[in-house]
Amino acid sequence: MRPTLPLPTTEYLRECFEYDPETGSMFWKIRPRHHFGSDRMWRSTNTRLAGRAVGSKPLSTGYRYVRVADQNVFLHRVIFKMMTGLEPPQVDHINLLPGDNRWANLREADNARNMRNSVRGNRILPKGVTLVGSRYKARINHDGRQIHLGFHPSAAAAHAAYVDAGRELHGEFFRPSRSDA
Repeated sequence: MRPTLPLPTTEYLRECFEYDPETGSMFWKIRPRHHFGSDRMWRSTNTRLAGRAVGSKPLSTGYRYVRVADQNVFLHRVIFKMMTGLEPPQVDHINLLPGDNRWANLREADNARNMRNSVRGNRILPKGVTLVGSRYKARINHDGRQIHLGFHPSAAAAHAAYVDAGRELHGEFFRPSRSDA
């Protein structure tokens, strides 16, 4: 994963954008002259953007981005910095919907916590379960280690062991299956 470039200052972002935490909508403000290298760019940009919704069409992943201070940045990162002044390693969408940028849906995370909140794609067996011979093995990853949770007679029993361990080890970031999205 390539490193994330630092965002502009909180003040700069607040001069650029108006954010509604209830809806997750963001709009361009009329930006001050000192954001631009010339009067022409200042007038042109404000005429074109002021009052318009911020953010590109969603990427194939569903995330939106915006170009600010000569860099493309994810909208949820801009929102988090505007609201808190902080730039965590990652910002997590609690409900797993990357286009839902309401403040109640965003939280600080690191890569490990964000991955705990992920769901796996098309799988026959539930998350945390593998078939070994005729038995079902339950396991979970925690702090870079794989923890063996035993062999079980059914996939459901193995998944139950995984869910119990996940809730204990990962707390609010634990997501046992796609149906919990």
